[in-house]
Amino acid sequence: MHCIAVKFVPRLLTLNRSSIVPKSVKNCVNMPWMTQPSCRGSSLETRVRSKVRTQRPTSNICSGRAPDLQDRISGFVLVTQNGSDYGTEFGELIPVAVKVLHPRTQTMLHRDLFIMKMTAVLLTTLFPNLKWLSLEDCVKDFTQMMKAQVDFTIEAHNLDKFSDNFKHISTVKFPRPIWPLTHPFLLVETFEEGHPMQDYVVLKDRQEEIHTKLAEVGINTILKMVFEDNFAHGDLHPGNMLVQDIPDSQVKKTTNKRKWFGKLQGSQSPPFHLVILDCGIVSSLDERGKICLKEVFSAVANKDGARVAQLFLEHSNHQCSDTDSFKQQMIEIVDSAVSKNVTLEQVEVSDLLSSLFSAVINHKVKLDGSFSSVILAIMILEGLGRSLDPTIDIVEKAKPFLFSAM
Repeated sequence: MHCIAVKFVPRLLTLNRSSIVPKSVKNCVNMPWMTQPSCRGSSLETRVRSKVRTQRPTSNICSGRAPDLQDRISGFVLVTQNGSDYGTEFGELIPVAVKVLHPRTQTMLHRDLFIMKMTAVLLTTLFPNLKWLSLEDCVKDFTQMMKAQVDFTIEAHNLDKFSDNFKHISTVKFPRPIWPLTHPFLLVETFEEGHPMQDYVVLKDRQEEIHTKLAEVGINTILKMVFEDNFAHGDLHPGNMLVQDIPDSQVKKTTNKRKWFGKLQGSQSPPFHLVILDCGIVSSLDERGKICLKEVFSAVANKDGARVAQLFLEHSNHQCSDTDSFKQQMIEIVDSAVSKNVTLEQVEVSDLLSSLFSAVINHKVKLDGSFSSVILAIMILEGLGRSLDPTIDIVEKAKPFLFSAM
């Protein structure tokens, strides 16, 4: 299951909370077994050379081990001014990131997805109540997302769409694909310099102003994707975010993280760009799902647990025989979450989700895809926000997006 683990583990670690992810588990998944194995440079070189002519030999493109879980490889590719002639007239030399599909990825992916499907079927058969969590439907959705990951032209289109959606947001940016050099197994995109968001998450000597700004930008980015654009990044963990906007010369000369953060804090407003990477997995909802998603969040923002319960019943298949009891349980869940405002210091989202799952299972209310998206969005917000600034009130941040046109 290595192929699936590469995508699942970063999301698991995003939660960054011992109540969900014990320290022993974190230590385990950070062990060397998670490092991508090296591939044969000769076979990969042949594939790359068939599409791209580079300034330097490509024999070192896969030597040793990949630098990170996404197999991103920094390189320099000669691109012509018109982007079409790679033969005789060379244009500007620009830094790019090159993402190459491992030759065995598709085979491993199909195997892993089959195992996941059979596991979901087995669990649902052995424990019938689990059908109300729609495990098999979740695996189907995940299968579609993962298959899109092995065609880099899809990721290139996603990068263009995200860039267009955020073209008026000065603090968020995305790499741009180099289309003449991009193919299903090869993605060439602009190289973005910066420090990983994960560095801020784990830094003990916190700089509150920076962490608060990063938390606000990160949360607003997710809310905009979900409620305004209906085009959300499906793999948005700190490993896929960079913090940028220090001049390249300063970044290269500054190796000490605290000094680098000091330069960032002292820079002009806006002090940074949040660069978002690895956009192969995205999610969008149909019209019914969009309306349902917005209504559920609006009901939570208005502290209306009865309305949340009613929406669950209206927009899902269920065999709930005691709707009054279900509504009362949802009222208690919502009241416990928002009675003192949804600041991440005061809300244990894992407990909230546990109560939610118990309620839908006990009352036989089947969650559909839109509600799964709600849960995923909450967990991402909680994991990122808690790590950076646990005093942020998520509901207050969400209200401008909830009450604007979707």
